[in-house]
Amino acid sequence: MPPAPASAPAPPRRPIPEELKNVYLMMAIQEAPESTIRTVLRALCGDADYKARIMTLMFNKKLPLKPEATTTAAEASTSTSGSRKRKAPNTEICIQCDEPFEEGDKSVTCKHHLFDMELDEDDETWLEMPIFPEEIAETPFYRKENPQGFVFPCCGTKGSRSRVNRGCTMGRHRAADGNRTKYPGDIKESSTEEEDDDDDEETDKDSEYPEGRVERNEEDGIKNAEGYGK
Repeated sequence: MPPAPASAPAPPRRPIPEELKNVYLMMAIQEAPESTIRTVLRALCGDADYKARIMTLMFNKKLPLKPEATTTAAEASTSTSGSRKRKAPNTEICIQCDEPFEEGDKSVTCKHHLFDMELDEDDETWLEMPIFPEEIAETPFYRKENPQGFVFPCCGTKGSRSRVNRGCTMGRHRAADGNRTKYPGDIKESSTEEEDDDDDEETDKDSEYPEGRVERNEEDGIKNAEGYGK
């Protein structure tokens, strides 16, 4: 009996891009039940660094620790004011300044550095640490142990354990989206916002001077009619 033909090897699986992994992670966090989120948080508390980070976020950032009081439809309809209560906005932690902010907050109150710290191999503080020069690595461990051996390339400021110098630029808060990379300025976003502001100004003018809006509409209609006649 002839031997069975060897099956062709399965093609190698292409690795999932890191950006796509981040998208999947954010979607899973958003859709996961509360019990799953609590389980993950309790598991992370088994690591000392993660536990310290969780404690800082929960107790030092003035985040709500109790469920928000909800208003039913019946209570809203029978309220004396007659106005329906709005749901309290979600609170996010800014990945740039590490401060809490309300979802939808567009104020320019986030003070941060444009880029993450980079290793400064020539810094004298490395001579005081019991490591060899080739062992110096740009890792969270060394950032925590010797922050002065790193520098912010955006402004040349040395790293520090204190939070006195929190940044060199002001901007809008940014919620976690799975990508902690910092970048200078949201150029596309700002240009889009300027266009939106221009549209808002036009809308405001139309609402203030309805006769002007009518005249413009009539002019547009005349132009369209003339073009149609040609």
